[in-house]
Amino acid sequence: MSFSSNRRDAFDPTLPLDRRASHVRSCAMLVGQKWHVARSIVIEHVLSICDIDLATAITEQEIVKAMAVIENLRQNGLSTS
Repeated sequence: MSFSSNRRDAFDPTLPLDRRASHVRSCAMLVGQKWHVARSIVIEHVLSICDIDLATAITEQEIVKAMAVIENLRQNGLSTS
């Protein structure tokens, strides 16, 4: 799936939160591929920037915040805070 497909599903309120969180992690993986780093590096950046651990169950608000960070990393690279 593409980044935009995963992004759309991450924001789909009809899906269960755990599935939406999976789509957020997929977005992190795709950003990692773009910048040639492991998904775990992107997840660590999200954790350091907004204190959201994508490995645990996350809330609606955390999905929105995490996706904003991931989209920023996608556009600007991993050195962006």
